Amino acid sequence: MANSSQTSHSPRTSYARGALSRRSSSFRDSYPATDRRRSLHTSPEPHTPRMETSMRLGFEQGKKPTLDERRSTLKSLKSLLLMSQSRMSLKEQRMGREIKETLFTKAFIVGRILLVVVLNFGLLILGILLRQGVVVFLPISILRLSTGMILEITVLILNKLTLDAMDLAASVYFAKRLASKDGYGLLVCGYMQLSAFKRFQFARQLSRDSKYRKTLFIASVTWVIVELVKVRAPITATGFTSVQVRQLDDPIKCIYFRANKRAAIDRHYPNFETMSGNSELLLGNSLGCMRATRDDCGLSSSLVVGPQLLDRVGAGDTVTGPGFQMDIHTTCFCVMDQDLSNRSLSAGPSFFFTNLTTLSNRVLSTVILFDTGYCLESSDIAQCNATIFNIQDVITAIDFSSERGHRSKFPSSAKITLLNPLQTISPESIASALHAIVPSDTIQAFIPLGILKGALTNGKTTKNTTNLATAMETIYAVSIAGGIKRSFAFKGGRCSHVATRNDANVLYLNSRGAVGVLFVATLQLAVSLMSLGLACSWFLERNPLAVVIRIVREPSFFLGVFANSGFSDRLQGSVLIREPSAIWGRLDVDARIGESIWTEDDECGLLTIDSPHLIIPLVNGRMYR
Repeated sequence: MANSSQTSHSPRTSYARGALSRRSSSFRDSYPATDRRRSLHTSPEPHTPRMETSMRLGFEQGKKPTLDERRSTLKSLKSLLLMSQSRMSLKEQRMGREIKETLFTKAFIVGRILLVVVLNFGLLILGILLRQGVVVFLPISILRLSTGMILEITVLILNKLTLDAMDLAASVYFAKRLASKDGYGLLVCGYMQLSAFKRFQFARQLSRDSKYRKTLFIASVTWVIVELVKVRAPITATGFTSVQVRQLDDPIKCIYFRANKRAAIDRHYPNFETMSGNSELLLGNSLGCMRATRDDCGLSSSLVVGPQLLDRVGAGDTVTGPGFQMDIHTTCFCVMDQDLSNRSLSAGPSFFFTNLTTLSNRVLSTVILFDTGYCLESSDIAQCNATIFNIQDVITAIDFSSERGHRSKFPSSAKITLLNPLQTISPESIASALHAIVPSDTIQAFIPLGILKGALTNGKTTKNTTNLATAMETIYAVSIAGGIKRSFAFKGGRCSHVATRNDANVLYLNSRGAVGVLFVATLQLAVSLMSLGLACSWFLERNPLAVVIRIVREPSFFLGVFANSGFSDRLQGSVLIREPSAIWGRLDVDARIGESIWTEDDECGLLTIDSPHLIIPLVNGRMYR
């Protein structure tokens, strides 16, 4: 009967039976499977009266037991413990679990890795879009608090998912090799049950003679590189910048100024005193580019005068319309006072504007400042010569801002967009405008107040002719801008209006943040694609691999199967060894995971780890214990 049973299963295990020795064959012939199963069902006697007597010996009537009696009692307890464990193992051997692996099982594992590939590809696309700018319909206050944190959490989550996908793919690959005919290194089970950095240490401490050392070391380096992406996440999150969305709105009403001498009229407003209260003229760059407040204006200050608005605008809006632009260069030096009686005309620091001269392409003006501190000699006074040149009609763009908590809007910057093809302004027009504010044909002292007095210092405590020259350029700019509004002809019209939306912002990543996101996304996408390729090879396997994957990944499941293995004797005496690599170094052997060849004819097969020639492949739908 045994021979007929062996013949019926010979196609399935022909390659394994060729490797068995005659001794093992004679053992199977003399000890058939039916007798083995009958012996398994035979349970020994739990205990005998002689054992009970020995257990009670020496404990009756309070008699103190001897040393031999104690040894006899401990031996009896040990035999009882071994018999109870034998009954439990026999009961577990009668019960098995059916291995049933479906296409859904494979698709679920591979689908998890495919999801990671899609998410990393989405992170790559997000990095490209953020580099160009993405419109987000959220207020700027929310974006400043949330965008960096959201990006950092996203990168960390995708990094964790990528590491999990790598673990799954590697487990599938090693499980496939361990279940193959030639087997694979058993130590990969211990390798896969460690963290990324411990895997690197595990592979580095393996024996140089191990044929798996190089493979595991390269895989460990890949894990460590992907793990170190977590360090890059906080740096990436700090690269966000946002700009409010600006869109062309309906034109607004405004006033154009025209340099027409025939239509010019003196409106008597503003004047030198009233301009002292126009604080918006010194906020930001509303006058253009003033050397007193900026260092990038070159050798002269640039004055830009735009149209006057009649409609309301919002903070951040830009109004474009015709205007004027000119450059102002001033030099100051100390001269001896020829007429000390002029000082009696003012009770403090004061200006005297003299010698307003008009040339073909420029305007020359001289101002004398009566103030102590600019010159070393007390009898000297400061004299400044101003040159106004590059006078032209331009198209201006005026940006408006507002102080926090205030509804009023003021011009924060003025710049040139292009030259106006129709040139109407001339040096005579600028001289007329300047004369309307600070006439130079009469001896009149102009006392600087408010912002005009502040323009003389601009936060600079040192008084010298160099600082005075840049301050006088600002005072000339304020005076010319006021003179244009006072004396130039004007015409009503409409100016183009670019409005700023408060509910939408353009979100950007600066170069440092964009490079970080693209690097992380590209690395994780490449690694996840490799993992997907390894995992897809599972679909080509006919034999079940899910249980082998569990053995590779889960320590408890591995130990339960390893207990029935023929390699368990290799760990004798390894209790005092602390390093995992040293313990697993003893298991650096080629092994195979599958069904033991000795349970081929049994109703319930034995799932174990052994030499490749003693293992047969697992079968889908068969019971295993």
